[in-house]
Amino acid sequence: MSLTKKRKPKFNVLNAFYMRSVKGRWRKPKGIDNKKRVRLRHTGASPRVGYKNTESVRFLHPLGMKEILVHNIQELANLKDVLIRIAAGVGGKKRAEIAKKAGEMKLTLLNFKSEQNIAEMKKKESEKTGKKSVKAVSELKKEKKDEKRDEKKEAIKAPVKPVVKGVVSQ
Repeated sequence: MSLTKKRKPKFNVLNAFYMRSVKGRWRKPKGIDNKKRVRLRHTGASPRVGYKNTESVRFLHPLGMKEILVHNIQELANLKDVLIRIAAGVGGKKRAEIAKKAGEMKLTLLNFKSEQNIAEMKKKESEKTGKKSVKAVSELKKEKKDEKRDEKKEAIKAPVKPVVKGVVSQ
């Protein structure tokens, strides 16, 4: 089930679209001469009550279910019919544990990609430490040797045209 929420424009500060020094974020206009506060049309949209969604749709994920941020396994207790998002500060091992528990409870995870994700994390971790397995190092050496061998073969295969003075060969 997908939801249809109201579309709303991006609310920016006045002049954010063409002045580099003005960041694209919302701050309420408070100056007495501020054109955005006076609601002139060319200044863009400002947040108002009319942009609010209905209560049945508000705070729901586009899949139509409530989304919950989880920091540890204990927070998964007694959850049903919700979507789970693992907090950014949770490490790889705890993420894997949370994912396993959520799978047992048949809950949907929004930001976890099972075994593929774990393999990528291990690879990144080995790159950070600078240590590579013996197999990885030997494979890299073999690949480099193969590339050099292929380059030599291509250089040998290229036909060399003889150059004779006064005669153009075709």
